[in-house]
Amino acid sequence: MKQLAQAASNGIDVRADARFENINRWTLLMMQIFESRSFLSLAETTHQIHPKSSMEEVLTQQALFRGFLLSYGKCFASGGKGRMKLDPKNVYSQSVDLMDIHDRIMELRHKFAAHADASGLDEAVISVQEREDHFQVSHLYSVANPLHEYADYRRALDILDEHVVAGVNNALNSLEGQLGKKILVHQG
Repeated sequence: MKQLAQAASNGIDVRADARFENINRWTLLMMQIFESRSFLSLAETTHQIHPKSSMEEVLTQQALFRGFLLSYGKCFASGGKGRMKLDPKNVYSQSVDLMDIHDRIMELRHKFAAHADASGLDEAVISVQEREDHFQVSHLYSVANPLHEYADYRRALDILDEHVVAGVNNALNSLEGQLGKKILVHQG
């Protein structure tokens, strides 16, 4: 992933040979998994939230957690031209218990990160206190981060990663057969 970022930032043409389009679709998935894993790790370690945490610390942790949810979800959501969508039933076919974890991640993606539905992780309410000559209205917002679920999320990411690596390897092996040449993957 670092290679691709460097190539794009250096103005190098990174368009793939048309014969390698299928491999490129897998590369996009690998990037999403890398981002997901990185966001989850950063959400867990960047700020340990406590009662005296600043709003900036809370929002940073929330942004990183939402980044995890969105990046993970991109692997399973329909995308534009040249993008691949995975079927979670195929990814987690050998780990049925992880299907529930996948469903939880996707539920949070849809209800918390991508849309404004009731997720159980954030709540906006008002407090109204009636005084003798006026009402005092306070806007309150609370957020939670399911840190206790992170180990399960990492397990789901591990299986997702294995599935994508197997997909890339199968695609590379198939392409080698079609082209009649060995394909070497740069490990940089």
